[in-house]
Amino acid sequence: MSDARAIAHVVGDLESAPQTHTVADRLARVAYTGVAAENCAFHPGGPRPTLDWWLHSSGHHRNLLGERYREVGAADAGDWWTQEFGDGVETMEALGR
Repeated sequence: MSDARAIAHVVGDLESAPQTHTVADRLARVAYTGVAAENCAFHPGGPRPTLDWWLHSSGHHRNLLGERYREVGAADAGDWWTQEFGDGVETMEALGR
């Protein structure tokens, strides 16, 4: 995400109570206002099986291939895995583009 703190907040949320926060909640906490999506999963098998699961889930796969996303963040906390996708509008504005 445009703000590196987003990943730290995601990991913190995953460790404390992942089911009680939405992607919108987490992004609001770091003032990210762009279009965003999230893949989040509990999978004790590691990153590769988690990615394979996301690739075979239509909604998660759609996030991975989303044409409007220009930024991505990823984090893990134990057996929790997450990917955050953003449109990059804030970054482009900050760069004057």
